[in-house]
Parts: sequence; C-alpha cells; structure tokens
Amino acid sequence: MRYVVHALLFAVILCLVTASAHDVSPESNRRVVNMEMVAQVEAWLSLLTEQQHKSACFSFKSDERMNWHFIPRERLGLSLKAMNLQQRRAAYALLQTGLSHQGYLKATTIMSLESVLRELEKDRPGNEDRRDPDKYWFSVLVLRQ
Repeated sequence: MRYVVHALLFAVILCLVTASAHDVSPESNRRVVNMEMVAQVEAWLSLLTEQQHKSACFSFKSDERMNWHFIPRERLGLSLKAMNLQQRRAAYALLQTGLSHQGYLKATTIMSLESVLRELEKDRPGNEDRRDPDKYWFSVLVLRQ
C-alpha cells in the first residue's frame, strides 16, 4: 500500500511539473519570437528608401492583407528584385524569425527552384519573365499608418 501511495504521489508531482512547464513555455517562446520579429521588421524597414518604405507598408485594415496566393504573379509590396544586398539579407533574416529552421529551408529552396521552373517553361509564350527567384514580395502590415 505504501508503494502505491508513493507511486501515485510521484505521478501527480510529475504531471504538475510537466503541465506547468508546458503552460509557460509556449507563451514565453511566442513572446520571444514576436520580439525578434518586431526587431527584424524594424531593422529591415530602416534600410529601405522612402519610396521602398511606402511600397512595403500597408494598413492592417487594407485589402492587401488578404491578397496572397501561391501562384506567381505581380504583387504589391517590395520584391527581392527591388532590394539591394543589405536589404535582402535583412528580409531573409525577417523571414527566418517567422519560420522554423526546416520551414525556412523549404521556403528558400522553393524560391530557388524558380530558376528550374523557368527553364522547364521557357517554351511557353509570355513566360520569359514569369519565373524568377527574386520575384517574391515582402509586405508589412501596420496598425497605424
């Protein structure tokens, strides 16, 4: 009987410890990621010209917030193509804060495969400029503009 009580007590303590660790960790981690992302957004925006800044920022209430799709097409925002090297590095650093390591690797791999798709689709009319690894746009939604 004593063994059962000790085992039960151990199980309860273990559950409490793991439950409290589980509750605290995700929220704490979200806060850290949010702070990192805000810092990266500010760093990226600080590198943009005034015109680029206007192109990249939209009101949170803007219809542009819902304008996303996986097909290649012209978009609003600031494309990698329109950025200099320093701005691109900051944009990729921003992307990295919002994704897991594996997610970032997948995203950048997909972007790089645009060159392969361009070669495969080169005989299609109107496709000369459609596939480009630098035709990915960055936009920032701001609460106040």
